[in-house]
Amino acid sequence: TEMQPQYNPDLAPWEPISPNNVAGKGCVERPGHVANLVWQTRAAEPTAYENQLADSLEAAFLGGAQTPADIVAVLNERGPRN
Repeated sequence: TEMQPQYNPDLAPWEPISPNNVAGKGCVERPGHVANLVWQTRAAEPTAYENQLADSLEAAFLGGAQTPADIVAVLNERGPRN
């Protein structure tokens, strides 16, 4: 089986919103016929820093953090370092 990338290599660069009166006219997705990209909004794989930050935030909430001060305490204790 082919490994799926951990990001969306086809993600279009962000563009400012501009009004369009006919957006999508004549284009309707057909259920079951559209590719389901797991990482739809990732332009690249997460960095080690981003993964460490996510792990630390997860640990904070699993540990019962309920206030910003609780979260900051956990991040200061075990959060990612540059």
